Amino acid sequence: MTNQPDNPQQIPQQPPQQMPQQPPQQMPQQPPQQMPQQPPQPYYINNTNVAYAPVQPNSAKSKGTAACLCFFLGCLGIHRFYVGKIGTGLLWLFTFGLLGIGSLIDFIMILCGSFKDSYGLKLD
Repeated sequence: MTNQPDNPQQIPQQPPQQMPQQPPQQMPQQPPQQMPQQPPQPYYINNTNVAYAPVQPNSAKSKGTAACLCFFLGCLGIHRFYVGKIGTGLLWLFTFGLLGIGSLIDFIMILCGSFKDSYGLKLD
């Protein structure tokens, strides 16, 4: 037979044991480490130490076509419609290429290679 009492009320109840509380341990605070700033590196190709600037793509529009349109129909602004500059194309159309002066300037810019399309890309 076991030594357990038959009556449940006779079992002495013990209070729950409490764990001793310890203060939370704090980690020693270190100042945040900053990454050293490095100057931007130039673009290198094949480690030849020759710096190259990134290449900007050219427009899909032709420089020769724009020059021909500007020479023959520049007062109507057709060359500006061709490169996608609709607003200034309308201005050229209604003012006859800013009285011909704007068309002459555009023609020189197209021949020099500084004329750009509506996306800011140089003509090919």
